[in-house]
Amino acid sequence: MFKKANLHKEKSKAYFDQLAARYETSGNGRHASTIYPYLFERLSHLFYRSILDVGCGTGEVLSKIVGQKDLFLAGIDLSPNMISIAQEKLKGYADIRVGEAEELPWPDNSFDVILCLDSFHHYPDPLKVLAEIRRVAKPDGQLFLADFWAPAPFRQIMNLSLHYGWGDGTVQFYSKRTICRFLKSAGFTGIQWGRISYNAYFATAAKPI
Repeated sequence: MFKKANLHKEKSKAYFDQLAARYETSGNGRHASTIYPYLFERLSHLFYRSILDVGCGTGEVLSKIVGQKDLFLAGIDLSPNMISIAQEKLKGYADIRVGEAEELPWPDNSFDVILCLDSFHHYPDPLKVLAEIRRVAKPDGQLFLADFWAPAPFRQIMNLSLHYGWGDGTVQFYSKRTICRFLKSAGFTGIQWGRISYNAYFATAAKPI
């Protein structure tokens, strides 16, 4: 299992390293951009002073928030090339690091809001990722989780095809039921899940006070 997990990570790292320079115009980047309006609409209703973007890629989301006063921004991604672009884009206004979602390098109770956009399907141990997100979230901290979605039976067919090897390190695509079960198992409350397009969902949850 450990060896297989590392293989997924190495594939993801290699794929996004080579994609980094053209990520925003790639199919991956275009899919991610369809999520942003829904994210910013939800953020507009929150008071927050700190945001972590798990799987931040080129830092596009954080770059759209950076102008706000007294706001601590942070991001992490497995791909050094994606992080290099994010660091250049954010010019020191965010704590951007190369690293793994399963081992977040920030203290407990650090963030008001945590984002995980279009990256959850790459994580070999999704429950460990959610446990880490919960750890670094402040009490009543908000998680915004959005990712690719497909209905049954297309999702099952896609997941079966992963056994024949996808070059981007995808681990699995999840149903609404599975995502909500993961969030509940990880100790989140106030869980909500909804489709925002024909191929994307947006879920919200909170760390209990």
